[in-house]
Amino acid sequence: MGQYTDKVNAYMEIMEYIEEGNKCNALEAQAGRLTTWFNHGGMSVEILRDGIEYEGTVYNKGDIIESEPMDELYIKYNTEYNSVTPLFEGIKQFFGKSDSDD
Repeated sequence: MGQYTDKVNAYMEIMEYIEEGNKCNALEAQAGRLTTWFNHGGMSVEILRDGIEYEGTVYNKGDIIESEPMDELYIKYNTEYNSVTPLFEGIKQFFGKSDSDD
């Protein structure tokens, strides 16, 4: 029983690390764009008006430019644990039932 508890606790710590990495670190709104920095080192730029130039490219309202995370441990955990098929979907695939069969 103790081994199982240790594995669950380790998994929960990893999920907490991923969740913390996804949190917003800072916001900046200027020149028709909203820039959001995340704890994992990546950022997202949302264009708020048409014809806004960012890093030499002109974007339209609603465009979102995202950079990749820079935290290597976050990338490792996120790749390993967030690319898993959810349990219910895995069971449906195993038994050969697809969404179109409904």
